[in-house]
Formats: sequence, C-alpha cells, structure tokens
Amino acid sequence: MDMNNYYTQKNERKIITKRNVLLFVCGLFILLVIAVGLIGSYIHAAIYNPMSKSDQAVKFTVTKGEGTREIGEELEKQKLIRSSIIFLGYLKLKDKGAQIQVGDYAFKKNMTMAQIMGMLTRGDVITTKITVPEGWTDKQIGDALIAKGITTKDDFQKALADKYDYGFLQESPDGDLQGFLFPDTYLLASHPTAKEAIMKMLDEFKIKVDPKIKAKLSGQSLSYYQVLTLASIVEREVQTSSDKNVVAGIFLNRLANDMPLDSDATIQYILGGNKRIFSDQDIAVDSPYNTYTNKGLPPGPIANPGLDSIEAVLNPTKTDYFYFFTGKDGKTYFSKTAEEHEAKKAKYL
Repeated sequence: MDMNNYYTQKNERKIITKRNVLLFVCGLFILLVIAVGLIGSYIHAAIYNPMSKSDQAVKFTVTKGEGTREIGEELEKQKLIRSSIIFLGYLKLKDKGAQIQVGDYAFKKNMTMAQIMGMLTRGDVITTKITVPEGWTDKQIGDALIAKGITTKDDFQKALADKYDYGFLQESPDGDLQGFLFPDTYLLASHPTAKEAIMKMLDEFKIKVDPKIKAKLSGQSLSYYQVLTLASIVEREVQTSSDKNVVAGIFLNRLANDMPLDSDATIQYILGGNKRIFSDQDIAVDSPYNTYTNKGLPPGPIANPGLDSIEAVLNPTKTDYFYFFTGKDGKTYFSKTAEEHEAKKAKYL
C-alpha cells in the first residue's frame, strides 16, 4: 500500500469532516439568528401591534389583590393581548408591575399591549362625573350621588356623620359639613364611595377657599363659620357676582344696625322647595334658621356656597342700602329705606 496515498486520503477526509462541521455550525447559527429574529419580531408585534382593527370598547376590571399574572391571563383570555407571558416580561422590563392600579378600564380591541399597559399603570380608569352647583344643600348632593348609583341614602348619611381630618372643619360647632362641600365638577374613580366623593369636595375647599378666608379673617367682624353662613345666604339670594357683593354689604349693614336679615332664602331653606313669595304664616315659621323672627345669623350655612359668594362676604361693596329684592324681570333692586323698598316691590314684583 502506498503510504503517501493513504495519508493523503486521510487528510482529505479530515478536511471534509471539518468542512461539514463548519457548515453545520454555520447553518445552526443561521437558524438560530433566524429563530431569534422571528421571536424578536413576534415579541415586537405582540407589544406594538394591536390584536384587531376593531375599535370596539371592552370593559376590563382590575380588582384589589389581583396579581399581574392573573391580569395578564385575563387580558389574553379576552383577546386584548397576544401573550400573557410577554405581558409579564414587558412589565418586568419596564419595572412597572407594582404600578398597576385597581379599577374599571375601557380598552379598545385595536389598542396595543404597550397602550394597555400605559393605561393600567397610569390608572386611566372609567370615571364617574358629578357636578355640584353653587348653592346646593348636602341633601341635594346626596340625591345626586344616589341618582348616579354611587351611594344610598343611609350610606350618604353615615359618610356625612363620619370624621374627616381637615383643620377647617373644627370651625363647625357640631361637625356639620354643610358649607364646606365645595361646588364644582368632579371626576370620581371607579366604584367611588360617598366618603370618597365628600373628601374630593373637602380637598377642593382646602385648596380654593380655606386660604382666602384665613387671609381676610383678621379684618372681618365675622368668624370663619359665620363667613360661610352668610355666604350661603348670599348664594341663595342673588346670582351675579356684582349683586352678591352689594347684597353681602346690605346684610352686613343690617347686622351692624341690629336689624334682622329678613332673608327669603332662609325661609325657603326651612320650608323646602323653590317658593319665591311667602305668606305671613311662612315668614312666622318657628325655626332658628328664620332670619325674620331671629336677629343675627342662623346657626350655620343653609347651603354650600361657591367662591363668588364667599369672596363677596370677604370683600363686600359698601353702600347705604338696607333692602333688596329680585323682581319678576330677574333684576335686583336696592333701597335705602323701607318706604323706598315697598314702593319698588309694588312696581317690580
């Protein structure tokens, strides 16, 4: 046997084997790259491509104590995301798992996983909108919350009687919240309670009203609670800001001269309803809130005044007027004397 030929063939076989191994490794590497690319594309699509082109809304609820795995699985079950595993990995990558907030969400089928995760971590829950107009009583606020399905009559009464940690509430002798529930439009989160709604109003009062009263209190003849009480009467008597400033001044003139306020708004509060013209029997109704039969201010606010009415009491227009009324035309008429007042009433009422 030719030894040279033998070694030549052996070397050739080695070269072929090495070439085959190299080809196999290269092929495996290419397959791996392709696989990684495909997996990467799938993950990218799962995160940034919507599951559907439909803009149909889907209600989704995150309950207290629910884990991210359960949330991901439910999202996948409702066909809002492609993979709960990718959802969990994406949350971990962004370190936002602990930021998911409880509540009801309105997702659309054409939303991406990234958009859904953004809403969940921002807490973009379905909200309940409630508007509290200036001059509403606590009862009217309660009725509105009940109508929205937020609370029941009993639960609202319990919430009103609850204790709240706001320093300005110490001004209320018996803890009554009327006067402190600031009128505004509020967005309440999913499944709000009466107490949460009340706290929203008290928070707004703390921001918008409390500093203004405290800043002006030193120059006032009224206490903090009396400012709110008079403001609530002004709120129910007239509508425009300019009228409110003049009427606040008139009531302060009457108080300074030991005259009863003679406020129809207080009679309306006692009797209920929206009656504008009162009989002698109405005006004689026995109540500490009757400002015809009792001098001075009533025991507390008859409503929740808005900022205009509060500022009118803090910054009243000084005049020589002691009387006013609102005519059939909606205009407010002012008088210095009782005779002038009666003459105008005969003409414009």
